[in-house]
Amino acid sequence: MKKKLSVMLSAIMMCVTILGGISTVSAEVNSDSDELFTQEQYDEGIREGWIEEDTSLEDIQQLNRDSARLEEELENDPSFYEVKTNTFRAGDIIVTNGVKVPLAGHAGIFVGKNTILHIAGPKKHPKTLSFSSWKNSYNKKAGSWTKVYRSTTSSYGPAASNWAMKHYYGSNAEYVINQDLKSTSKTYCSKIVYQAYYYGAGSKSIINPMTRGIIPPYDLRIVIRNCALKHTYN
Repeated sequence: MKKKLSVMLSAIMMCVTILGGISTVSAEVNSDSDELFTQEQYDEGIREGWIEEDTSLEDIQQLNRDSARLEEELENDPSFYEVKTNTFRAGDIIVTNGVKVPLAGHAGIFVGKNTILHIAGPKKHPKTLSFSSWKNSYNKKAGSWTKVYRSTTSSYGPAASNWAMKHYYGSNAEYVINQDLKSTSKTYCSKIVYQAYYYGAGSKSIINPMTRGIIPPYDLRIVIRNCALKHTYN
């Protein structure tokens, strides 16, 4: 129980601080976590246009440090391996630790029985893939996992799924990390999920609605109201 409380408090603190635009949770600096995203990678992102200048290297490194800490807390939570169901519904949120850069973690949204909409990373566009393809891409390495969450409000998921398909299926949207949470021409994985709920299911589906900031993948289970863990895959 104490561990669960610790996880929730940590995640909520992160979510609240992001409202200012970028997470400012204080943390002991871990030099290894800074290697999750380097100056060279940041310069490349700026040069190639998939990072905008409203987002600094320090912003991304701080988000990755916060995400690394939250990932560790998740894995130490007794409920981490809890399995409830493997039946997917439209609007289910899928998160994996199988991606480390540029933002730690990766996310997508189920838009059909076995179909996920996501954007894979720099130089990619939104696309759909099957759950088996997702596992083959992100659950190969030792220690990798995928978790599926579902809003306990039954109307939210289908509405979010419909919005995501309408605005991103077949879209030429570019992968760009910036703080604009309104645009659909530039996006990243967890932004798609956030927007789907914010605009599709309504702002009440989000704990603290906002239109600027960066939403890390691991924060989605807290940012989106009443998310319940449905399944863990290792």
